[in-house]
Amino acid sequence: MILTILATFSVRLLKLPLPEIMLSSTLIEKEIKDSFSIHFFADRQYEHPSASRLAYNRIILVSTGLGTLKIDDHTFKISSSELFLISKGQVVNFKKGSKFTGYELSFGDCFWEKAPSSANNCKAVLFNNASANQMLPLIKEDHEELSSLFKSLWNEFAREEYINKLDAMAAYLKIIMIKIANVNASLASGIDNYENQLYRQFIELISAHYQSSHEVAEYSKLLGISA
Repeated sequence: MILTILATFSVRLLKLPLPEIMLSSTLIEKEIKDSFSIHFFADRQYEHPSASRLAYNRIILVSTGLGTLKIDDHTFKISSSELFLISKGQVVNFKKGSKFTGYELSFGDCFWEKAPSSANNCKAVLFNNASANQMLPLIKEDHEELSSLFKSLWNEFAREEYINKLDAMAAYLKIIMIKIANVNASLASGIDNYENQLYRQFIELISAHYQSSHEVAEYSKLLGISA
């Protein structure tokens, strides 16, 4: 029964369409070349509320900041040493007066396909249900390590075009995703419950076996529970 509910929820989540009717104040994210971009902002300030519906997955690494960030119906206070994970289709709104110093990374599914498949589970756990991992506080060591990785990827992004540049950036993204997944796992270990653990395992299995396994009974067997 639990697996059936999870399967139904995941299918709906993965196929969730963008609403056909949107508020006039909500902008649609513009198309990004090669479905990938990364930018560094020093004290970026929002003079006016800025609401946009994302067409790409986004990671925001905040070194320092203040103000308010609203993602869909959830509101977060911006501070320092933290990550925001935002899935495509979600609405992001920095409230007036908000500002931050850090990196903003956006990527589409077609770019992610260039990343080695061994990182697929990390992406699935973090972004298939991003609302469960929307904001991740970082300890000093994790923030410094991620800042170094983001800077390296940012430098690579700024280089002139060369053969296999996209593959090189995808490799950096894979490392970043694995690191973030490890941070998320360490944060969740103390407050996790059985349902959350089961859901994460189910998402990981779908990511690994979706091309060969389509029956609920098959996933039930892999999870060791009844269908």
